Amino acid sequence: MNYRNAVEFYASTNSEEIFDNLGPSHAANVLEKIFKYADKEIFMFSGTLNKEVADNPDLIREVKIFLKEKKKINIFLENINKKEEDKSNLYKILLNHSKNHDNVIIKKAPNEFIKDKKNIFKSG
Repeated sequence: MNYRNAVEFYASTNSEEIFDNLGPSHAANVLEKIFKYADKEIFMFSGTLNKEVADNPDLIREVKIFLKEKKKINIFLENINKKEEDKSNLYKILLNHSKNHDNVIIKKAPNEFIKDKKNIFKSG
């Protein structure tokens, strides 16, 4: 079974299986399935919504469906890119949507929150 099919299976069956997430294409696939199978709301922490991950067309398709169904997303970012050319398409879609709808919240994460999450997920 390829990675994409495995993630689809784990997500659709609500599996507790732990699997590797190696690189931007895997991360985009995992996020795509999170948006596809979330019932009501997503809480997410990310560095910047990196373009390598967040410009994935399959992910963007699922996010648009998610938003159309009026589900809610709360995103806490470590950094918000200042330059327009550095912002991912996903970030632009979510920011634009948040201007007219209350189901998208984008905030800069507090430093203490960032420090805490980095300690929890520190590799080594």
